[in-house]
Amino acid sequence: MVPSRALTDVEALIASGKFRRFATRADYDFGPHFTDIDRGANDAAVVTERFAARLKPVRRATFVSDDPGSRRRRLSRITSALRKVLEQARESVVMQTPYLVLSPPAQKLFKAMQEKNAGLRSGS
Repeated sequence: MVPSRALTDVEALIASGKFRRFATRADYDFGPHFTDIDRGANDAAVVTERFAARLKPVRRATFVSDDPGSRRRRLSRITSALRKVLEQARESVVMQTPYLVLSPPAQKLFKAMQEKNAGLRSGS
């Protein structure tokens, strides 16, 4: 794992605010490179075989996100939302994310929640 502070090239790009945003599908249409993936994503049989058949039932799901380039004020909102979700968890926490950097306080939060509730499992 690489600390986010070590990613100086990314940090500078985010600080500049001059990074490409992908607000609509057209923004991230990369031409023929993803044609097969797109076709498969729109084929019900493929979707069922690759994804739907693997889904697991959950009692509750909470969506927490931020925008690229977020700073401390947004991070505190995300931290508060994550804390609320963790405090309500009784059996397990599963986080699905392509990119997760846990600050030292967030790491302490996870440890504290597991100590408080010994039966709580977590995964990502």
